[in-house]
Amino acid sequence: MSVTNDRADGPIQSFRESKLAYADASFFTLFTFPLVEGEAATVISQPNTVALSQSQAHKYFGDARPMGRTLTLNNQFGKTLYTVTGVYADMPQNSDLFFDAVFSLQTLANPANLNGNDWARLDSFYGTYLTTFLQLPDDQSGESANYKALADKFNAFKKKTTPEDENLFLLQPATNMHLAASLSDIYRTSGSLGFVYLLSGIAGLILLIAWFNYINLSTAGALKRAKEVGVRKVVGAGPGQLIGQFLGESLLLNSLGFVFALMLVMSLQSTFNKFVQKELSLTILNANGFWLIGLILLLVGAVASGGYVAFTLTSFQPIQTLKGAYQAGKGGFLRKALVVSQFSASVALVIATLVLYRQLQYMQNKDLGFNWRNGWSSKAPR
Repeated sequence: MSVTNDRADGPIQSFRESKLAYADASFFTLFTFPLVEGEAATVISQPNTVALSQSQAHKYFGDARPMGRTLTLNNQFGKTLYTVTGVYADMPQNSDLFFDAVFSLQTLANPANLNGNDWARLDSFYGTYLTTFLQLPDDQSGESANYKALADKFNAFKKKTTPEDENLFLLQPATNMHLAASLSDIYRTSGSLGFVYLLSGIAGLILLIAWFNYINLSTAGALKRAKEVGVRKVVGAGPGQLIGQFLGESLLLNSLGFVFALMLVMSLQSTFNKFVQKELSLTILNANGFWLIGLILLLVGAVASGGYVAFTLTSFQPIQTLKGAYQAGKGGFLRKALVVSQFSASVALVIATLVLYRQLQYMQNKDLGFNWRNGWSSKAPR
């Protein structure tokens, strides 16, 4: 698609665009994209109107006010003139819906604007090129309406009106657009929920290995502090004070590790973004209570990794520890079990990494039997 402007302070320019959409009048009232100019309820309610993002308005018209200016859209529907009736703030990069311009869908209600493309008629059931969003009201119990029941009603009505058409209406929650299987075209930010679970599992496994390693090191060095514990017990320290001390040390070390990891991520984020060619940001973690979950995880990790050492040390008898007669092998079985678990998990991660790397290498270098760039088969005579 191409867009031609009527810029008064320079020559007419034509731009090839891909992030354009048609939408009806409810688009800016249903979604939370703020308008800088124009009224949400009426901005694209009339035919041949368009709303531009701020960056796109500047691209077409420079510093001039875009309201009331005209654009010519050249696509499969021919050349159509549109008047700018609104400007909205640039859509967030992480939004599933991301458009530089939103044209009035009401324009296509006029058969003259279809350019013979009857498949785009708005008064038929065959508008599969459209994605329809519905906001369902809550029922009397306060729960959201059953979208599956609504889909059944749609299909019952459709079966009455067009029994020859076997296609069905399917509805899904908007929250499924991003990670779950989408009913429509793949959106620009779509991902795989299974892949997210996989990466989360790997991250959890690495964190578990770190905790195991901390417990191993702590239990190995715990016996060196046995006399310290014995002396403190002799001078009146209670079990609660000793446990609080060791858990506090564990919490401090875990907190320092968390802060250091956060600083490392922030310092390397731009480099990592260039490597993966994605605009990732920690600001997205401000939503859905992530930091609260992180704090709970930090506390659980500190207690889990430092708890065994704390309770083991405080269980020593002061007389035995001062005489050096404490059990030198105490906790040996746990340390051996943790070491075996830690190395098993590490080996599993290394093997999985090698397998994935070899699979990617195979897919990238395998002869597919044809050249997808030039359209000829590598096994057929040329």
